[in-house]
Amino acid sequence: MCIRDRVYTIIREYQDNVEDPFSETTAGPTGPAPPMPVPPPSVPPSDPPTELPTTPPVEAVPGGAPAPGEPPAPEEPQPEDAQTEDTQPEESQETADSEDAKSGESLDEESLTAQEQFELAQQYESGDGVSQSHEKAAELYEMAADKNHAESQFALGLKYLKGEGVPKDLKKAAELFRQAAENGLAEAQYNLAVMLETGAGVGQNQAEAIENFQKAAEQGEDNAQLALGKHYLTGTGVEQSDSEAFEWVKKAAEQGNTKAQFLLAGLYESGIGTEKDLDEAIDWYKEAGSEEFKPAQEKLHALGIDPYPSLQKGEGRERNAASIPYD
Repeated sequence: MCIRDRVYTIIREYQDNVEDPFSETTAGPTGPAPPMPVPPPSVPPSDPPTELPTTPPVEAVPGGAPAPGEPPAPEEPQPEDAQTEDTQPEESQETADSEDAKSGESLDEESLTAQEQFELAQQYESGDGVSQSHEKAAELYEMAADKNHAESQFALGLKYLKGEGVPKDLKKAAELFRQAAENGLAEAQYNLAVMLETGAGVGQNQAEAIENFQKAAEQGEDNAQLALGKHYLTGTGVEQSDSEAFEWVKKAAEQGNTKAQFLLAGLYESGIGTEKDLDEAIDWYKEAGSEEFKPAQEKLHALGIDPYPSLQKGEGRERNAASIPYD
């Protein structure tokens, strides 16, 4: 087996067990998303109908009829009916006050700046000081996104990607990631690149995917750096270059990206894009293994090395949950 085949084997070792981020979609472009259900407008309950007053009966004389020649007895006012006409039921008044309060709250939220709407949305998303509500968070993200707020466009895109607080819609997610990417947000550029490469929610476009990987990688997004390094290693969508592959993979590894650390170890072990250095390879396998990355631990065991036997379960670097896994 040649050296390059060994590295490709290293890459494949950890790809088989990685969950497909778009397991519910096909590899090609998705069809149009079903229309979002529009809730009926909230209408306060109407006041209960007031019963019209009836004419009181004429007081009868003995015998059951008015005395001859006497005018009918004057009508007596009915206090209960008069009270019904002049005052509103207490329950209906409370409902009206509640609706006015909601209207005022909505007006206040719309008057906030985009950054303030974004921060309030994050509070609703996490339940920090308010009742947690993904629906309310999505509503506020949308207000800010309409003002061209990049972080809100990205956050709302994640909502549509996951179907959290809004119906799941990959096409809408891709549109929002594109808006945020055009505003220079690295995380959005990376997520858009993955969707362009896989054809999830948008037409497949390898060239545009590489372009967005490059933009995000140059801003220091470690997942994009790893993706770009793999493309240079295999020559997919770019001119094959071992040295470029090594440089981008190393950048991601130095930021703590476990998969990049494992791949960098393989490049050192095989001498691809750099001088062959088994000691350096073992150090990077240990870095990846310390994150409980199973392929790295297995590799160290194969080399007769125990990867951090004192490491407590659960220790390791937290990954960015906002990024789509790239494998």
